[in-house]
Amino acid sequence: MSSPTTVIAYIPAADDIDRSALTNIFGQVQSYTGLKGIYYAFQEESPSTLDLVTDWEDSRTATQFHVSMVSGSLSDALRPYMDGRVTAYVVNLIPADISIFSTMSARGTMKPITEVFTFYLRPGLGPEGLHKFGEAFSELKAVLQGTKGHRAVTGGFVEGTVSHPSSDTELDAFVALVGWDDDESRTAFVQTRAFGDSIQPFVAFLSNNSVHRVCLVPE
Repeated sequence: MSSPTTVIAYIPAADDIDRSALTNIFGQVQSYTGLKGIYYAFQEESPSTLDLVTDWEDSRTATQFHVSMVSGSLSDALRPYMDGRVTAYVVNLIPADISIFSTMSARGTMKPITEVFTFYLRPGLGPEGLHKFGEAFSELKAVLQGTKGHRAVTGGFVEGTVSHPSSDTELDAFVALVGWDDDESRTAFVQTRAFGDSIQPFVAFLSNNSVHRVCLVPE
């Protein structure tokens, strides 16, 4: 039986649009078969780029949505509001539940924030190398779970390959989401020795990586 699957899309919004018109389009996604949840936010580092994160019952329904997002009816609906092309990944997150990152949870006056990491893996790692990368991520998760201000963490491999950000090379990739009560908690952690020690094992596996922050809200 296929496992729950997530689609993560990055939408480059045009500067002169009504942003509410863009997010209103997501309402039509509610009718898609297999949908479990929709979450979105503009990136903190790149305010014109919108993250759209959707949870699906299985890989089949996630893949159907991915196709619609990059080249189908949803892509056509979004085109008037975009400045560029959608980038979207089908990801097998563990756990596959983005609701744990939503800023709508009752957290008082804090502003929960989520880091979204994309790890572009070195060519030729093979199954053993990918397994070892997964082990390194599990060790990072264990460190995070004992960290003050940490809310949640999930990660998984992208189905298929992705393009290296500075070349046309197709690579395996891994996406991770790390949730915090607020940005101050995140900043405090990255200044610790525990952070440096837990990140170091990743270096040998990476061709490149990127990270940005979002405050996800549900549709």
